[in-house]
Amino acid sequence: MANPHDGPFAAYLRRLDARLRGLPDERRSAIQRELLAHLADAATEQGADPADPQFQRQVITALGPDQALAAQFGQIHGGIAQILRRAAFACGLLGGLLGVLAAPFASGLFGDAGPLTLPLLLLFLTATGLGLAGVLRLDRQRPGGAWRVAVSVAVLLTSGLQLLYAGDSSLDPLGGMGLLLAGELLLIALVATEPALRLRRIPRAVAIGGALLLVSFVAPFSALPNPLGAYYLFAGGYRYAPHGLLVNRFATLHDGDPSALVTTRLDQLIGQTGLTPLDPHQPLISYTVRGVVSGGLFRTPEVAVDLRFATGETQQVAIPALDTSWGGLTSLDDLTTPHLPLPGLPPADERTPVQFGDPTALPVHPLVADLVRLGGEPMQATRVRWAPNGQALLIRTDSDLMALAPLEPGLWVAPLDGGAPTKLAGAVIDARWSADSRTVVALHWSDARQHQITSYDLATGRAQILGSTDRSGVAVVGDHVYFLDEGVLWRAALAGGAPERLAALPDADAFYGMGALAVAPDGERIAYRCGSDLCLTDVQGRLLTRLALGFAAPQALASSTAFAASTDPNAPSLWSFELAWSPDGQQFALATAATDLRGRPTMRILSRDGEMRALIGLGPDGAVDAPQWLPAGKTLILTTYPAGGRRIVAVTAATGTVADLTKPHWDAFGSVRPDGGALLLWNGRGGLWVAPVQAQA
Repeated sequence: MANPHDGPFAAYLRRLDARLRGLPDERRSAIQRELLAHLADAATEQGADPADPQFQRQVITALGPDQALAAQFGQIHGGIAQILRRAAFACGLLGGLLGVLAAPFASGLFGDAGPLTLPLLLLFLTATGLGLAGVLRLDRQRPGGAWRVAVSVAVLLTSGLQLLYAGDSSLDPLGGMGLLLAGELLLIALVATEPALRLRRIPRAVAIGGALLLVSFVAPFSALPNPLGAYYLFAGGYRYAPHGLLVNRFATLHDGDPSALVTTRLDQLIGQTGLTPLDPHQPLISYTVRGVVSGGLFRTPEVAVDLRFATGETQQVAIPALDTSWGGLTSLDDLTTPHLPLPGLPPADERTPVQFGDPTALPVHPLVADLVRLGGEPMQATRVRWAPNGQALLIRTDSDLMALAPLEPGLWVAPLDGGAPTKLAGAVIDARWSADSRTVVALHWSDARQHQITSYDLATGRAQILGSTDRSGVAVVGDHVYFLDEGVLWRAALAGGAPERLAALPDADAFYGMGALAVAPDGERIAYRCGSDLCLTDVQGRLLTRLALGFAAPQALASSTAFAASTDPNAPSLWSFELAWSPDGQQFALATAATDLRGRPTMRILSRDGEMRALIGLGPDGAVDAPQWLPAGKTLILTTYPAGGRRIVAVTAATGTVADLTKPHWDAFGSVRPDGGALLLWNGRGGLWVAPVQAQA
């Protein structure tokens, strides 16, 4: 049998062999022998010379192009290698295209262009072009392809990592991600070459598995985009030691290095008191960072820390912290911020008519502490209400505000004798105690137009619907609940029965936002929000006072009439609108705040008939919570939120004197016990404290 070494058939075999070089040598040799035998058989059948170039061309035409025949033999002889080769070639082309698209973002061309923009753009485009040329050479089995792709991969991956993890511009992460993905796709085209594809199945699987392990668990390789990291980057929940070697760095891309922020804050707190954070007799002596739980796209990462105090107590805490290119935030920031006087909030001194003693921790059930641990910064101290008999707490929790609690969001009653909390209902808008502490009235979420009002008898467990309202607030006075619906004031007995229609109130239509309503203790005066103003009527609906507050009109529902409000186009929008009647019903307080610095938080004291008695500033900015009167009716306590913090403020009604009662490291919400003898403190990080209140007679 002739072996035509220099004819067309030999060239055909060489081209075919080049396309099948991903197959083992013995398989390629078998294919060569099979084709040579086919040539010899065809020559015998036709009586031709197998070395005749014209006859060889006829056989080649019958066999078909070498590309098609190579694909056919690849499928028969373990052709996964051919599929991988074509997939790798496609990855290489896609990586090159992605690199071209990412280069302008990575170079800063679309951002803050600087002197290095054009050189960087040329560098990235050159590296990408070099990679594309290498991919084409690899596919055509020409020399010089591997080193071109390798250089391109090195430039793109190095630059991408730098931009993704250490970039300053807002577009750097986008450009860095693009370069990294381009580099990885080109890397796939590089590793799917003959040496890799020649490996047997087990060594090849070991190599692929080892590469996946490297990019999934071993830093710095795990800084590259990888499937495991992409999942945790989106979903969060990845637990890791922040400075360990076996960390998927790509999964922590959004987190930065939160542990470094937390340790910096804790170093400032060593030796200081108030870190429980309200007990002033527990100085912190040391701490240990145990790990980090990534936040993903929708949550803040948390750093798990063991705190050790001077008394020998050890406490495990999870500290939310976020490290980004624009700055870092932790839940300890308020504790490390110096406690400085703020404009309009002078610190309390010995002349202040109200003083707080040292707080002590309440011995509540651990689950109660979990219920008041919040994931965000809700500006509402009324999420925790003290029962009038002082024996229990009413706690509202929302799913988006609970950071670590194992309990479901909803409305809970928590006894103060150490017992476990009891869930009354799912998430509610607001909830209030009855005067005898035996009933809870809750306002349930519904559609935007109607909210269901339900009473819960704590002794029997009975729940009954009392009515519905198109506003977000109700008032409980004595054994009745008052509410507005379609501009009409209704009254329903807590014991049940049909609600009683009292009167249509002026401009009391439904609207989005806070629908504050306050009823005097005798039930004869009604204060409520009308548009962005204050309205005061008697129980028959006769308007006694309408006080314009200077805020922009609220967003009205389609069925509502137009609200009277400021026509000033620069008028601020209303943020806080909180009402509270004095215990004797002879005056009431209105606390308001604007959404921006065009308006300042203020408190107004008005008489029972609507006469303005005092206009009092409550600090430089921020929202305010509902004021609480002390039993003597002379002083009010409320929580304010100036400069993004929390301050507990006392206001003397007769003189308008304001005093900041907050102590360093408190950073807490405050709620006065109904008898006025104690202040409940909590800070959203777990735990409850009580400070005695001394008020002048």
